[in-house]
Amino acid sequence: MQNRKEKCYYKLVISYVGTDYCGWIQQPGKRSVLTAIEEVFRKIFKHDVTLLGASKTDAGVHAHGQVVRLVTDLSIQPDNIMYALNNALPEPIALISCTAVSEQFHPHHNVIKKEYWYQMSDQRPSPFMSPQVALSGKKIDMRRLQDALCLFVGTHDFALFYTGNDRNDTMRTIDQIAIEYCSEFNGYRVVVEGKKFLRHMIRRILGAAVWYATDAKHSLHVIKKALRGSPTKEQLPTAPAKGLILHKIVYRGSNEKDI
Repeated sequence: MQNRKEKCYYKLVISYVGTDYCGWIQQPGKRSVLTAIEEVFRKIFKHDVTLLGASKTDAGVHAHGQVVRLVTDLSIQPDNIMYALNNALPEPIALISCTAVSEQFHPHHNVIKKEYWYQMSDQRPSPFMSPQVALSGKKIDMRRLQDALCLFVGTHDFALFYTGNDRNDTMRTIDQIAIEYCSEFNGYRVVVEGKKFLRHMIRRILGAAVWYATDAKHSLHVIKKALRGSPTKEQLPTAPAKGLILHKIVYRGSNEKDI
């Protein structure tokens, strides 16, 4: 009878540009960030690995601080994992840190907050920033943008601001939304903080806010009505994936900023 191999657990913080990937998780016939990392690990260490990410970022969405649990039968020094993977991963993916953790660590548990950035501009950004900045196509009225975004702060039923019908509980809390001017791409960064989000929720919030902020004929009442769960005649848009970045995740009982 064979002895069960001891599992080793690691916490990774990963940065990636999601432009050429179908998202974090694998989809049939497409390439995901998770699959790219798994393939490189198996090629280097000749061993199976299991990865679990804190957030299932969608196609085209980026991350500065995706948190991942890596489980393997191999006992490897964290520095060796960092060195090996960063020398073999595709250029859009990089490990920021690697730490040995106990079996109890789970990237979905004890989350204090997730911080997402949404970057956008009403002027074409430089080619260096373009992959991570959404172009609005119309002049953004910042006062109207602020008025729209303020509606979403607090606890609401986001049933009409997410994609899918697989959730019975669509109540979520947004702790804070802030807007920063960013000179590096001559546009704005919207910082959204909360503990958990629904699929496409942030992109649909930003889509609605920009819809209101780029046309004086649009009414804030439409967004208020949708937030109350009442369908509207207007089709509120979903903001492009390229502007969304998972910036960081903060966990309870840790001083780490995870970026």
